[in-house]
Amino acid sequence: MSGPFRPDRLVHFANQLASGNLVFFIGAGFSRDSEKNTTDRLMRRLAARVIGICRTLSTGPRGMEADQLLATFKSVHSLKEIEEVSADFVGELARNYYPVNDWCVSALADLAEILYDIGTPALMSDIAATEARLLEKIGTQPGQRVKDPLAADPVPLRAIDLNGLRKLLENPGKIADGKITVGKILFLEAMGFSCQEMMSGELSLAGRKAVAQSFRNRLRRRHHVLARLAREGLSPILLTTNFDLLIEGAYRLAGFQEWGAPNATTAEDDEPPTRHPYFARIAMASHFFEKRDGGRVASIVKIHGCADAFRSARGSNSTTELPAMLRSIVFTYREVQNWRQDSWSRDLVYTLLRTRAVAFCGYSTADPVLHDTVRNTYEEMAQRAKPTFPGAQGEEAPAFFFAPAGSKEFHGLEVLRAASRAVGVENPKLIDHPNYLGFNRSDRPELADLDESFAWIFHAVFRRRQIQAVRAELGSVVSLLLGHPAPSRLLRKVEDDLERLWDVEQAAAEQWPAHPSGRKAFADTVAWTEHFHPALLRDMAITQRIAWQGRPLIAFDDLRDGHWYYPANENFGWTAWGAVMELAVRHLVAELSDMPDQWAKLSLSSGNTPPRLAPLTNDTMPALAVTSGAAGPLPVRLELSLGRFHRPGMRASAFALPASTVRWSSDAITLPWISAATLGPAARDLWNWAAGNAHPLTKRAKTHKDWIDCLRNPQ
Repeated sequence: MSGPFRPDRLVHFANQLASGNLVFFIGAGFSRDSEKNTTDRLMRRLAARVIGICRTLSTGPRGMEADQLLATFKSVHSLKEIEEVSADFVGELARNYYPVNDWCVSALADLAEILYDIGTPALMSDIAATEARLLEKIGTQPGQRVKDPLAADPVPLRAIDLNGLRKLLENPGKIADGKITVGKILFLEAMGFSCQEMMSGELSLAGRKAVAQSFRNRLRRRHHVLARLAREGLSPILLTTNFDLLIEGAYRLAGFQEWGAPNATTAEDDEPPTRHPYFARIAMASHFFEKRDGGRVASIVKIHGCADAFRSARGSNSTTELPAMLRSIVFTYREVQNWRQDSWSRDLVYTLLRTRAVAFCGYSTADPVLHDTVRNTYEEMAQRAKPTFPGAQGEEAPAFFFAPAGSKEFHGLEVLRAASRAVGVENPKLIDHPNYLGFNRSDRPELADLDESFAWIFHAVFRRRQIQAVRAELGSVVSLLLGHPAPSRLLRKVEDDLERLWDVEQAAAEQWPAHPSGRKAFADTVAWTEHFHPALLRDMAITQRIAWQGRPLIAFDDLRDGHWYYPANENFGWTAWGAVMELAVRHLVAELSDMPDQWAKLSLSSGNTPPRLAPLTNDTMPALAVTSGAAGPLPVRLELSLGRFHRPGMRASAFALPASTVRWSSDAITLPWISAATLGPAARDLWNWAAGNAHPLTKRAKTHKDWIDCLRNPQ
């Protein structure tokens, strides 16, 4: 199979992930299309700041010093004339990213001293105006090697706070490295660290709705998948070099509370409890001991620092917190070098590389220091490894690398080959390494982009969870609901059918890239685990919480926003019964469509023929669109809800497509489903449909037919 979407490779990745033996290493590319903080953009903003201050000062009493700094800026980095503010100019800076950063921090420290001596409100106003003109101009002229100019930056540079600058420099004895501290602050503010438009999100807000709004729709599917995996306990530790807050934002919306943060509200206290209720941002070694709570904390290790920590320290009056925080932010050449020499996070990376598989996502591994760290660790392991996988091509490598389609990134491929040798693979592939996972750009029509790849990975993980749950808990939960043990042959049939369904989905996935309706079939397939089953588990958790408390939940609306996630492994009995419900509806609708043998393919589009059964993706309830085929009427909305505690008007206007709604629910609270039929089929009915136990001569067959007629002719 050709093309970037390789479902078999992603399933292999998902199996590693589901085993609990994988760590994500997230880089800037993971969120570049969200925050759009490319290296070119950051370099343009930095150049506008340094050049803007120097040019404004050049006509004043300290103009010679400013001119010398500007001339040095040009010569040190082998730039053309500063006046040539083309995209090529920005590209030259980007290619020397870390050294430019290092020099600019020192230059801004010197410029801060000049501003301290001669700064006035009028001068600062002139600097702000010059910066604005430069930011608009730099990079907008086509260069010799760049076909298209850079897009204009819509976010202005924040004006320099002269009074704040003076306070920091007035008592250098109280602030360690006071001059460099101020230079680093001016540098980071140019990078957008204190700007919500550049790095969005406010985690300290009370309530998920307010937190979600603070992220300005920048959270992507992939961020939510990471959060769900963490809620499942499959990602207890995640490494990132990113400064932004997008991963933390997705964690908060999924139901995590930040460890030690004073943002818990009465509404959030109402949330159904889970085994992993907290996440913690790790910035130093001691945090691993302080933020554990018996292992119930998901750790986000920000090995290069965090924008939120900068904002917090910037707003404090502490003379020690700010310098300590600034030292934790790795942005310059020297800071990267020091990271290798004495950082606790270096030792953590070494340990994880030796003991876990690592998935590099949005991180090129081209950073020379980190690349050397990774390669050296794997090469050291290879010296002790015995040929374990003769003839293998590298699938066993404890590393994975996500990359845009069409690219063959040298550093990533070399990391994968080194990882293969580390476990005894003698001759790993040079070009087409099986753990090199390609994806399309989001603006391409082909399947699949990074978000779709992550959706498929999560689908594979969840299907594996369901199979495990059926094996472990289905007998117990069915005995509870039916009042007697279920025959072992029927339990095995449900397990076999679930595995068959997953096999059918994987086989179909191989054909999606070449099929015109492939993307639609993909969406309808992953909707089961992205929307339907999470909504069903959420419904069960809310129902149980209401029963325990004896009153409605204050957090009801927030829980129904679609992001709050109740883990599949939190209650394997519920997860197993969810699989029964899916199989039951599939068999029922297959009979409705007069194609009983095609129950596993009902969600797969074929040409212009719509799927017979598909989860509704923008519904706050566990709901399905059921149709009898292309010649049939508009789909029926089938809602499977518990407790009848939904509020009128909860469904959005997007649900106008189905002709009518059939709701299976009950006033009874017998989890995970209703023991006796009330406003929907009883647990016994669902079990019989899923297990294929509705014999035509039994009384149950009439009930079976009645429900088919109900879906065919809803009232």
